[in-house]
Amino acid sequence: MPLDISHKDGIEHNINDARNTIKQIKAYLMCIHELLVSSLDQIIKSSTATQTSEDSTVAIIQEYIKEIQNIINSSQYNGRQLLATKNNIKYITYRLAGQHDSNNNKNDFIIKLAIIDISNLHIIHL
Repeated sequence: MPLDISHKDGIEHNINDARNTIKQIKAYLMCIHELLVSSLDQIIKSSTATQTSEDSTVAIIQEYIKEIQNIINSSQYNGRQLLATKNNIKYITYRLAGQHDSNNNKNDFIIKLAIIDISNLHIIHL
């Protein structure tokens, strides 16, 4: 059965929305990655520098941890949360073709959200 124009436009919109969602997730994950790399750099600097106090290193890393948590909490696109916590595992489903069959999701593109949580990152709260 051929698709009518409005149905085809809807599918194209869902495909574009899925692409944009993935781009946003990637951007948030890259920010978290950069903060983790900065945390590691700070630890390396503090272990090699004799003038860096342990308290200042801890304070800096605590700020990185807070920023990671802020990113997790605010990661949204079109009102949908894009990063999940261990207590909040989510999926985003996009209809990409044909008719919906509640017993069959072969026409769906399903994104399982990355579970990002400070405890999952194995960062000890300092």
